[in-house]
Amino acid sequence: MKYFKATIITTVDHEKGKTTNFIYLASETKIAAKKLASQHIFETDGANCCFYKSPRLEEISVEEYLANTEKQTDITEEQEIDQFCALLTIFGIQEEYDEGEMRDADDLLANPSEEPELFEQYTHLRELLSVKIQEADKIISLNEVKEIAINLVDGVQKERLFTQSTELSTESVIIPVENVGEVEKSVTDVALDELVNNCTEEKALINSVINNIDDNSIFSAFPPVNGKIMSGEGISLEMLNGCVDALKPTESLIVRHLANSTYHAANGYSSTQIRLVQKSGLGALDWYKKAPIQGEKTRALLIGDAVHTAILEPELFPLRYVSAPELDLRTKDGKKILSDFEKKNLTLARLVLKKEEFEAIQLMRDSALAYPLVAELLENGEPELSIFYRTEKGTLLKIRPDWLGLYSGVPFILDVKTTDDVHDFGKSVDKFGYHLQAAFYRIIAQKVFNLDIDFLFCAIGKRPECGRYPVQLGMLDEEDSEEGEIQVNGVINALEKGGETQAFAMISRPFWAKQADRKRREALMLEGGVA
Repeated sequence: MKYFKATIITTVDHEKGKTTNFIYLASETKIAAKKLASQHIFETDGANCCFYKSPRLEEISVEEYLANTEKQTDITEEQEIDQFCALLTIFGIQEEYDEGEMRDADDLLANPSEEPELFEQYTHLRELLSVKIQEADKIISLNEVKEIAINLVDGVQKERLFTQSTELSTESVIIPVENVGEVEKSVTDVALDELVNNCTEEKALINSVINNIDDNSIFSAFPPVNGKIMSGEGISLEMLNGCVDALKPTESLIVRHLANSTYHAANGYSSTQIRLVQKSGLGALDWYKKAPIQGEKTRALLIGDAVHTAILEPELFPLRYVSAPELDLRTKDGKKILSDFEKKNLTLARLVLKKEEFEAIQLMRDSALAYPLVAELLENGEPELSIFYRTEKGTLLKIRPDWLGLYSGVPFILDVKTTDDVHDFGKSVDKFGYHLQAAFYRIIAQKVFNLDIDFLFCAIGKRPECGRYPVQLGMLDEEDSEEGEIQVNGVINALEKGGETQAFAMISRPFWAKQADRKRREALMLEGGVA
C-alpha cells in the first residue's frame, strides 16, 4: 500500500474562487490514487467539478498519512461544518436551510467585518465544537458533528432563557423555531413521485444532486433517478474523464454545454461504437481506438453540422458560421479578399460557407420548422446534452441526443438527419444503423430517467423538390424498434463479457449473388450441363 497527499485546487471561476486544499489517500498505485481524488471531487462538489484543476499527487510516508487522517475530518467536511455553524448562528436550529440562507452563511464567513457581532457568536460556537471533536475518543461522522453543534446551540439558548429576569421586559427575545407558513416552492420541492416512478427514498438523493436548474428546465419534470447534472463549459477532458470514471454501477452523469469534441474524446462506449461492434465484432474496437482520424470533416459532414446548429441552437449559428461575400474569384483581388475574410473568421472560430451553401442551410432550417409539430417540439427542451451511464456490471456508456424535450408533458428525443431521399429514409436507417442508434439512446434514457422515452427522426432532404427541401417527421415501427433493442442489448452483453477478439471477419457476397449462382447451377443440372 502507498500513501499520497493530493492537492485540490479550484479555479477563479468556482463559486468560492481560487482555493487550495489537501486530502490524504491510501492506494496501491498513483493512478488509482488520482482516480480516488477525482472521485472525491465528484462526490463532494459534482455540480462544480469543471472548476477544479487536475489533482496533483505527492507520495508520503505512512506516518504523515496517519497524522493527517486520524480523528480528523477532510477539508470538504471542514468547510461544510463552518457553513453549518454559520447557519446555526444566523438562523438558529431548523430542519433544513434554503439556498438563500446558505448564501448568507457563506457571506458571513467571507466578510466577517460586515457583521462583527454575528461573526463573534459564530467563532465562539466553532471553538466549542472543535473542543468537542478533539475530546471524542473515536472518529465521528459529519452528521454526528452537526448533532453536537445543534446540542451546543440548544444548550446556549436554554441557558439564556433560565438566566433571564422573571420580570416582564419590553425587549424582544428571538427564539429560533421551525419554519412556519408557506415556503416558496423550488425545483427540488416538486412532487417527483407524481411525475416519474421514483421511490420516496430516492427523492432525497435526487433533490440533493439537481443544482442550479431553472424552473423551465425539462429536468424539473423528469430528473435523473440516480445521477448528477453539471455544466461542461470549459471543462478539460482529463477532468471530465475523472468525473465519469468515478461513476458507480447504475449511476449517471448529465453534462450540459459540453463541447462536441470533448464528448467524443471522453471515456465510454458511444452509439457509433455500438454499431461498429454489431457490424464487425469486438475486434473492430481496437482498430477504432488506434486508427488515425481524418484532420478535417468532409464538406457533407460540415453542412450536416451547420443544419443541426441552425435548427437546434439558432443563437449559436451566427457565431459558428458565416456566408462568404459575393466575389469574382477569377481575379487576384477577389481571391485576396476571400483569403483575408477566411483568416479573419478563423480567429473568431467561424466557418466560412459558400453563399449557395449558406442559403441552402437557411432554407433547410426554415423547411424543417415549417413542418407540422417540429417547431412545437423545439419549444421546451435542451440540445446536445451529454449523458453518461454505468451499467450494473460496470460498463460505461454514453449518448448525446440532438434534442431532449418535453411535449404535452411527455419526454422525447429528436434526432435531425440530412438525407438524399426523405421518401426512402428507411434504406438509410438500415444502411447506417439508425435503428440501433435509436434503441441505444432509448435504453440509456430509460436507465437514467426511469421512463420510456420516444425517439423521433426529423429527416431533411439535401436536394430541393419543387423549390422546397422535403421534410419527414416520424418514428420507427414496432418491429424495427424491437430488433434494434435486441441487437443493442446483445452488443452490450458482449462488451461486458469481453473475451478474445478476432483480427479478421467473415466476408460474404450479397445474398442475391449467391442465389443467382444457385439458380444457374440448378438450370445447368436440369439441362445435363456442367455446373
